[in-house]
Amino acid sequence: MTVMPKMAGFFLVFAMTVLLLTGCQNSATKIALDTSMPVDKAHSTLQGDLSETELITSDPDKLLEGDVESNYYGGPLFAYHIADDTLLAYCYADVSTHDPYVLSDGADTNGSINEYTFEEFDLTVYYFFDSDYDVWRIFNYLPEDPMMYMDNSSVRYTGYDEYNVYYDRTNITTYADSLIRLKSSVSAPRYITYDEVLFYSSQYFDPESILSGEISEPAIDLDGDGKDEEIFVGAYFSYQDSSNYAIAINREVVVDVRDMNFVGIMYTDIQTEDQYKEIICWFTGTDANMSYVIIRYIDGEASYQIYSGVLEVKGDGIITVTDGTFLDSRYAIATYSVSDDFTFTRIPSVFEMNLEITAISDVPVQFLQDGVYVEGNLAAGDVITCYQTDYESLVYFRTSDGREGIFSVNVSQIEPGDIESGECFEGLFFGG
Repeated sequence: MTVMPKMAGFFLVFAMTVLLLTGCQNSATKIALDTSMPVDKAHSTLQGDLSETELITSDPDKLLEGDVESNYYGGPLFAYHIADDTLLAYCYADVSTHDPYVLSDGADTNGSINEYTFEEFDLTVYYFFDSDYDVWRIFNYLPEDPMMYMDNSSVRYTGYDEYNVYYDRTNITTYADSLIRLKSSVSAPRYITYDEVLFYSSQYFDPESILSGEISEPAIDLDGDGKDEEIFVGAYFSYQDSSNYAIAINREVVVDVRDMNFVGIMYTDIQTEDQYKEIICWFTGTDANMSYVIIRYIDGEASYQIYSGVLEVKGDGIITVTDGTFLDSRYAIATYSVSDDFTFTRIPSVFEMNLEITAISDVPVQFLQDGVYVEGNLAAGDVITCYQTDYESLVYFRTSDGREGIFSVNVSQIEPGDIESGECFEGLFFGG
């Protein structure tokens, strides 16, 4: 099988393409952390349940290491410690060593915004306790409305990021280099465990090592039989410039990928109540197109699905992905239930939007009147705010004078009439 490039927008899974600005306070001697991840570590993280009595260990040898300006996975690692009811920030600096910061000390918990600055890196974070979700939430911007950016509307939202907050564990910094920092824009705020998602970067698949026979690869029990499967991604042809790859499990090729470049592998668990674990192989094209190959290994056979992004995997058998575009260049978001045989069934869902656009011609719509939608038209100059969509066919809007309605979309065309959306509205985003 062949994976071909897909259209990409600015926003994606786990928001990992956004670079992080990070840092810490206090000056002392730098302590280096060996963040290399032995191949048996992934499986070991799944042993045992989260305990409320687990205590943090303030080990100065386990400060985070990495390049804060270019590493997707560097920077503050935020964690919530159950037993102590504390919000922590694990950090590092070039000339510092210290225990994690306790951000919850003295912080308001009534919904007010708290602010903390990591001075050495000129990073300020804003955080509050969200009583609706019963979690601490942390942002790199002042969140007047934290739900404002819960879509993937436009490039203008770049840089407005919310952080993942992990449940604190005694060895969480051991896995710091493989933990994703940014929260997906469409996922509900929640604490997550480090063994929900671990990321193996492309450095584990050095093509030069492959050619020399020194193959580095994660070994993970994918099918629950007690034996680890060897996962291998290798380049075809010249390893220096190849954009053609093979994904292999136990040295048997299961997927061919063409005209893409390998980024890394995410290890996850779509349904925690079954025996399977899944891998997600991330590829990007030369034009920033992306493809995510989701693989489940069943009875010695690999089943897979391909999407342009993976936004949420909660472990309940439900997965939220992006696939194609909708209305303009924004990703189309879809939620699927995943069966034991790896069949994906779309779940009708409505997602939040925050998009203000202006009609530049008459646009066929339906207005809500007395609980019923009736045919109508927007006139040129009408300003509407799109606040919800199913990313399949409908967009819900409000006019500036308070009327509510819907209009129909087929990919990037307004229906009926198959009119390109850019001919109907000003304020949409079209780009690569």
